[in-house]
Formats: sequence, C-alpha cells, structure tokens
Amino acid sequence: MNYASPWRPPPEELKHFTQCKLRDLASARAFEDIGDPVSKRTAQRLRDCTRQIQIIVERGENAEGLSRKAVCGGRCKQRACSTCGTIRAQQVYSKVRPRLERVLEEYPGARAIFMTRTIESVPIPDLKTVIPALMKACAAMARTKVYKRAFLGRMTAIEVTVNPETRLAHPHAHEMAMARPGYFSKANDFYLSYESHEAMWREITGADRKLVCDIRPMKPKRPGDPLATALSEICKYPLKPQGVWTKTDDGYYVDPSILEPLHYAMKGRRLYAFGGVLRSMTRDFIELNGETVDGEWVITAEHLAELKKRPRGELVTANNYVWTGTTFESEQFIRREQRDD
Repeated sequence: MNYASPWRPPPEELKHFTQCKLRDLASARAFEDIGDPVSKRTAQRLRDCTRQIQIIVERGENAEGLSRKAVCGGRCKQRACSTCGTIRAQQVYSKVRPRLERVLEEYPGARAIFMTRTIESVPIPDLKTVIPALMKACAAMARTKVYKRAFLGRMTAIEVTVNPETRLAHPHAHEMAMARPGYFSKANDFYLSYESHEAMWREITGADRKLVCDIRPMKPKRPGDPLATALSEICKYPLKPQGVWTKTDDGYYVDPSILEPLHYAMKGRRLYAFGGVLRSMTRDFIELNGETVDGEWVITAEHLAELKKRPRGELVTANNYVWTGTTFESEQFIRREQRDD
C-alpha cells in the first residue's frame, strides 16, 4: 500500500456538500434560538449530521474507466437538513433511473412528458394538510379516462418554495408522465392539450381562477446524454433553499419563525408517488437502513467491505474529508496501485 499526495474530487462535489452543511448550521442556530428541549435536540442532530465524507474511486464502466462514489456518515434525516435532502434526492434518482430506462425499452415509441401543476400559495403551517391534498389531486387526475388514454404511468414529486416577504409557501407538483406511443401523432385522438389539462386540473382542485400548468417533453440535461438524466429535475430536493436560507458573509441565516413551522409541516409528509407502469418502482423505493445510501455516486457499506478485499491489480483510492466548521478538509489518503508482475 503506497501513500501519495491527496487526490481531490471535482471541486463542485465537495463545494455542494459544504453549502448544504453551512445551511444546516444556520438551521441549528435557528432551532437553538427557539429554546425548547425538542428544538435543542433537533439543533444538535443537525450539527452532528454528515461530519465526514469518504470519496472512493474504483475501476468503472464510464468513459474515463473510473467510477466515483461517496460515503456520507452519521445522517440525521431531519426534514430541515439540506445535506440529508441532497442525499435523499440522489437516492431517489438512482432508484428511478434504471426503471425508467427499462420502461422505455419495453414500450418503444413512448415519450416522457414533464408537467408542473400549481395551486395557490398557503400559510406555512397549512402545508401539513395541503401537501396530502395536492398528492390526492394528482392521483385523481391520473384516474381520469382522458389521462389513462394518453399516459402509461407517472411519477409525481412535490416541491415547496417560500416567499420570505409574504411568509407564504407555494407547494407545486412536478410530474413525469409516460405518454403512449403515437401521443403526438395527428392520427390519434388522445393528445392532451394545455387548455384541456389546465381545465381538468382546475376542476379537480376546485380553483376559481386559472392555475399555472406547464407541459413539455422531457429532454436530457445535456445534448447526447440519456433521457433519464432529465429525472434530476423531478428528484431534486423538495425544499427550495431560496427564500428560506439567506446567504451571509460567513455562511447562511434562516428566520426561526419560518424554519420551525416549515420543518414540522413537512415532517413525515409523503412527497413522491407512482402510478401505472411506473408503480413497480415503489418496490425498490425504500429508505435504506444505516448511514450509507445506494446510488450513482453513493456507496453502500457492503460495497465498501468488498472493496477492501480487492486485489492490488485494481485501482482504488479513498480519501476522507472531515468537517472543520467551515469546510470539508482531507484527513487521509489511501491508494492501491497496479503492481508490476
């Protein structure tokens, strides 16, 4: 085993975790300012969350011949935790992507449609009842005859934004719907226009004014990427940082009077749903036990144990990064190099 200069992952990776951790510390300070015992325990969990990240590089099947994964230790799993929210979003993405690719293979000609449905803004404490109602409205939409004729299945995700001036929350639903082959063909009559979709949504929600409903074909994040990469827009962290956390010179600030009701209103709420041919995803869509999460760049404890048994002929690097209070700093570096026979 040879020791060498520390290998560092791409800066955006740790930079993103650093910003998440700084938001978590701001949330911890906000809960401490509230002062009651429950809030103090929540603050301590936020401070202790993911204090160490291990980046592992091994031989993979990508273009560079290497795969990069990470182990995030000691998750708190609080709804107000940005770090856990980011890991959870990546977990969702890693579970959904292979199943979407399988559906596209089984139904040649099917198209993925990205939809956004909105409702009126509500006071933050009302999210506790509004989010389940929004999920039920999306399910009711999927049960209509018009929807069933047009789409094979769906995945729905809830996102919440906050206006700090009005102190109102704006929950809305992002949905990936799998359109049947020939959906855009003029020879078929099951195409669902924007006007029809908006009218159906307004009737289901009981709104007395026009609501925003965006419909567009899903496209890859970058030209040439697989279509499944567009899932990141649906699987992203459900609580948008803008409007909740404010950037400061030394980190972030969050108003306790906004964070506390937002945290408890969203705690335990169901934020993802599946239907139709995509319902089979739910069998594997579970919260894994332990402190590691399976995913594209996240590694399981079992995989980590298996890596330690690899022969010297395979390249494996592992670098630990420990939270210092302001950033993640490298703790140790281990490298197994290919040995000349």
